[in-house]
This record gives sequence, structure tokens and C-alpha cells, in this order.
Amino acid sequence: MVATGTSLEDTKLQVKRPFVGTIGELMNLTLSIPIGKTRVHHRIESKNSQTQFMGVQFSTFDLPPGDTLEISSDSNSFTYTGHGPSTRFSDHVHGKSVVIQYTPSHPRAKNARPRTYAGIVVSGILEGFPTSTGREDVCGIQPQWWPNVCNATKFPAAYKNSKSIARLTMDGIKYGTGFLLGCDGYFLTNNHNVNSHTTAATLKLEFGAESATCRDPCNAVALGCPGSVVVTGATLVATDKTLDYSLLQLSRANQDLISLFGYVSLRKSPPKLHEPIYVVHHPDGFPKAFTDRLENGTETVVTSINVQNECGQDQIGYMADTRGGSSGSPVFGRSDHKVIALHHCGGCENVAHGIHNIVADLKTKWKHNLPRCFFHATSSQSQCSLPQPHVELVGYDSGSVSAASPKLCCELCKKQRNCNAFTWTENLDQRRNTRGGGTCWFKSQVGALVRTTGGVSAVVLS
Repeated sequence: MVATGTSLEDTKLQVKRPFVGTIGELMNLTLSIPIGKTRVHHRIESKNSQTQFMGVQFSTFDLPPGDTLEISSDSNSFTYTGHGPSTRFSDHVHGKSVVIQYTPSHPRAKNARPRTYAGIVVSGILEGFPTSTGREDVCGIQPQWWPNVCNATKFPAAYKNSKSIARLTMDGIKYGTGFLLGCDGYFLTNNHNVNSHTTAATLKLEFGAESATCRDPCNAVALGCPGSVVVTGATLVATDKTLDYSLLQLSRANQDLISLFGYVSLRKSPPKLHEPIYVVHHPDGFPKAFTDRLENGTETVVTSINVQNECGQDQIGYMADTRGGSSGSPVFGRSDHKVIALHHCGGCENVAHGIHNIVADLKTKWKHNLPRCFFHATSSQSQCSLPQPHVELVGYDSGSVSAASPKLCCELCKKQRNCNAFTWTENLDQRRNTRGGGTCWFKSQVGALVRTTGGVSAVVLS
């Protein structure tokens, strides 16, 4: 059972619900691909000049063992088998065209009847061009947010918190933000992101969806910088429309997959007027970004503790740049790095519901049996930034040691007297042309980042 409710009388205030960003436009299309003995190939072109990526929606997906369906473009491809993607949407391929190719496992006899497999029915084509909807916008001319990785050395405590934040894709065509809370796979986002068991069950969560460098080109790509860990589905535990929150819980198997990202803690007391804050989010569904200042250089602070507008009432107000896709982001107090509010709506002046009100509502629903970890979260297993593949830090070598994988380099680096970052490279036996193990190269400073085919790099969060 899920705990639901409305904590205020909606009839007294006509609340205009904020809406999440949309990935693009879903075009209706019916295309049946029956189980057969020959390959089937379809190419679909988008006529929209703004299309940046495409995807395929399925109403039926049932293939026999060995048969495959490939969704591809000139840039990337994905192959599916069996019952296909659990979200009923393919992964996105970049470009203005998509190729759908069915391949049987082996030639079937001419008169042989296939077993009772339903085949594939395509019900829609997604033309991707992220757009914001609802009242979320920036304060100045240029959006004031920065690639999250830029904080790894400047604001290590803030960066450590940011690991818990995920980019969400709901119902295949909408995107938002949410974060790991406390322990045991608890995850918090907005009610207007996830408000049903169906949406929760097909929710796509991308952890580590951020760039490797501050100037990585993927920061400018819609839904760019794919998450290093992607999980699908969660259980809806509690939700409230008026406070616009939904508490989810990941399965035990998925909890194991996301353990390295850690959890964040909630603050029990209300936000303070004028206290400095920061927001970590996925604006417009782009890679993870960090907002702590406005275009004029003013730091982001709490400007009101009782905002009443079309988004709701008894809200926390603050000036910060957000867009569709930022919904569900945690608002952190800069003094203690705890979550003080849940962002859900706004123009230049954003509004969020105070975490203290959400906690009070959860206590009522759960008869005061809240997990203690909500306020004292389980820390990330790693004290380093997320390992970035295909990146090498140049110069400032202070030592090296053999290591089987880059996962070992962080702890080894921390044991060195002068190690603030590392690059791991894989060993290659030239004579045997085989690979095995590698080397951690310790760095006294964070030097220039360059793209490489085999390196993995990270910095220590002091």
C-alpha cells in the first residue's frame, strides 16, 4: 500500500500544478513486425528541424530466444531481445532518423509455424527536442548553472552530496530530477514527476549523468552524458499532491548497484530567511548542473519562507536559475549541506516545499516511525569524485602503484602524503597482446584533462 493524501484543502486555493519538462513530441505510428524467417528493416526520418534525438515506443514486444531488434542511427545503436525494454521505450539515438531492424536467430523452414510469440508492435516515434513547460525559467539572459564536475575541487562537500542525484525519465517522454535519501534505497522527487505505481514501476533513473570535464561537449547535448549506472523501476511508498512530493524505494538489487553514490540527509528545522543555498539539478534534462549564483554574481539565498502563488502555499522562495527537468531537485543549505527544501516550481523566483513540512507529513502517514537515516544519511563508499572514463590528468605525478582496477585507486591515493587526484591506466602486454590489471598514477595537483582511450580519472574530495 502507498501512503497518499492531501495535507491542505485544495478547494481553498486553485493550485496550478507545475509540469515537468518534456523530452519532445511523441508521434503516433503503428508498425507491426511479426516473427519471421527474414530480416526486417525500417528507416524513419524526422521532418522537424529541431529534432536532436529519436526513440521508439512499443505496445508489444515479445521475441523468441535468439531474435533481436536493433534501434540505431548514424551515431549509436541499441539491441533488444526477449520482452524488450521495461519502460516500453527504446533508448535514444542521436540524429534526425532512426533505423528499426529485426533479425531472426536463424532461417526458419518455409512451412514451419513459429511458437506463440507476439512479435513487435511499434506504437509511436519520439522526436526529441527538450522543452520546458510550466513556470520554470532563468533570472537573466544566460542560464547560471555549471557542469557539476567543476565542483569536485572547489566545493568538495557539495560535490559529494551531488552524487546521490539522478536524472529521471518518466513514462518515456518526460524528465525530472530526484535524489537518494538516507539509506535503504529511499528516493525523493516531486509528486508531479511520479504519482502512480505505474509511473514508478517504469521510471528510469540515471546516476552519474554528468560530464567528465567542465568543458565536455556532452554538456551541450540533450540528455547528454549518459549515467554511469542506470536502473529502472521503484516502489511508490508515500506521496502527497499538495506538498508535491513522492517517496520511492529501490529494490534490493538496485540498491547494490547505486551504493557508491551515497545518500543525503534532511534538515529537521525550517530554512532560515536569507541563508545561502545551492541547487543540484538536471535543467532541461541536460547533464547534472550546479546553481549557487545569479548572473549578476549574487549568491542564491532563501528570499521568503511563506510564498503563496499559483504553485501552492506555505512555500520556500529563492532566486535561482532552473528549467523544466529541475523539478524534484534538492535545495541544500550551504552551512550544513543538508536538504532544506524540495524544488518544484517557479520562474526566476523559484519555490520549494520545506523539508520540515514533508517530514511532518511523513510522520503522520508512518505514525512517527521515520528511519533515523533520513537525518543521518549513509555516506558514499568513495571519498573521490565519480571515476570518469576516457580521461587522463596530465602532469603533477607524485607516485604510482599497480592496481587491478580504478576502483582501488581512491583509497590508495588517500594513503599517499601528497595525492589529490589520480589517473588509472590499463596494462597492455605488447608481446602477448593481452590486457590485465593497471597502474594508479597519483597526482599532487589536478592538471589539465585530456581525452584518452584507456584512462580513468578522479579527484579526492578533501
